[in-house]
Amino acid sequence: MHTLGAPVALSSIAVAGFLCGAIVTATHQVEHMMSAEDRAAIEAADGGADDFVAVQFATTHDADCGSAAERWLWGGMDVQLVHHLFPTMPRYRLHEARDITREWSAGQKMPTHLPNGGGPLTYKASPPLDLIRLNYDVLEKNARA
Repeated sequence: MHTLGAPVALSSIAVAGFLCGAIVTATHQVEHMMSAEDRAAIEAADGGADDFVAVQFATTHDADCGSAAERWLWGGMDVQLVHHLFPTMPRYRLHEARDITREWSAGQKMPTHLPNGGGPLTYKASPPLDLIRLNYDVLEKNARA
C-alpha cells in the first residue's frame, strides 16, 4: 500500500467489489427461485429426493462471453451451471465442460414436478449485457412488489 498509496488501493478494492457484486448478482438472481411450494411439489413427486441436475438447469443462467478478455473479467462466473454440476472441476476445464453439457441437454426433458415440467431441459446463456439487464429487471420487479 505504501508504493501505490491509499487512494489507489481503496479505489481498486471498490472497483473489484462492484464488479464482483454485479457479476455474482447477474448470474444468481435472474432465474427461477424455488419457492416453498416448489420444494413441496418436488419432495411429494420423488419422495424427498431432488433431481439435482434438473434443479440446476431450472435455477442457473450463464453469461455467454465472447472474448477472452470478457471471460477473464467474469472470472469463471460465466459458467455457473457447469460449476454447480461439477464443483471440484478445475476452472480451466469449465468452458470445455459447458460445451459438452449444452450438447447433452439438447435431448433431455425437464422432470414434470419441476418448473417448466415436461418441457426441454434448457441450457440458458445470454450475452453479459443482456444478463445484467435481466438482473436489473428482477431487482426492479422485486422492489415494486
